[in-house]
Amino acid sequence: MADEGEAPQGLNDDGELEPSELGTKKHWEDTYKCELANFADNPDNEGEVWFGEDALYRALAWFDRNRDLVPLTAAILDLGCGNGVTCLHLLGEGFSDVTGVDYSPEAIELAKKIAAKHGYTTQIKLEVCDILADPADAVFPLHGRKFDVLFDKGTYDAVSLDPEGARIQRDKYIDNVSGMINDGAFLVITSCNWTKEELSRHFQDHFHLHETIPTPQFQFGGVIGNMVTSLILRKRRK
Repeated sequence: MADEGEAPQGLNDDGELEPSELGTKKHWEDTYKCELANFADNPDNEGEVWFGEDALYRALAWFDRNRDLVPLTAAILDLGCGNGVTCLHLLGEGFSDVTGVDYSPEAIELAKKIAAKHGYTTQIKLEVCDILADPADAVFPLHGRKFDVLFDKGTYDAVSLDPEGARIQRDKYIDNVSGMINDGAFLVITSCNWTKEELSRHFQDHFHLHETIPTPQFQFGGVIGNMVTSLILRKRRK
């Protein structure tokens, strides 16, 4: 625990996470170039699942319990889809309108190859898109589109580690995703860097906390904490 007046552990004096190469586009492009090569050598090697599949299954279980709020016809956008495995699971659950975006062309290439392997070539939309770009620009791949659910498993974490100004990038992320989602719709976000209280505060201008998805806990020094935070945020109605 930090002493009073000090920045909490893991945060700098400005209340931001310490910058990391995990917040750079180059890191992710290099990662997916490697995973593309591995997939070419062995199609059973589909790459890493961020936070593991358990985090995804917990979110899918919430969808199952709340089908009145998230019907199978809901338009779902996976922000930073990587290899597209989350999108494939959503399609496997019966969702019919699933889009995945990533700013890495290599990630989208890999996601398309994996989708084709599983027979989902036409059922899924996968696009190269930097969600920090200007969504008002006509060339923005998602220009004019609105979604019922946004799914983020680690992308906000990566934005928060950007060495070139994480606070500005975080604010841009929040404004942009707010504009991509219908009023009263949901952002399902999983983070290993931010707590429930921090995420709720970051997003409070556009979203309110709808529900917390229970995640594994640990105990250290008599203090109980969570290894990851997984929240259902709901966009405020105007």
